[in-house]
Amino acid sequence: HVIGDTIFTKVGIATTSVNSTLELGKTTIYYVGVTSLTLPPSPTAGDRLELINRSGITTAILLSNGNPIMGVVDDMQLDVIDGAFTLTYSNATDGWVVGR
Repeated sequence: HVIGDTIFTKVGIATTSVNSTLELGKTTIYYVGVTSLTLPPSPTAGDRLELINRSGITTAILLSNGNPIMGVVDDMQLDVIDGAFTLTYSNATDGWVVGR
């Protein structure tokens, strides 16, 4: 869609209230009931996804699925209420880089 000089594109949205594996290229909005979300297996450079916390809690865990998050192979707590996180896969050393 074009309005003036601005181009708007639709974004793939997924919503969940259960633990699940995230999909590349989608924005996942998660709600009460989610305790963990798993990053996709076998990412390649440039793969991207976004998470939005609408659960009202700060205890959900992002499972690394064997790839680094910000250079560390460990899981990450999603501890920001109403937080939005963009993750882009960089390389085998840095893995998923968190932005926003």
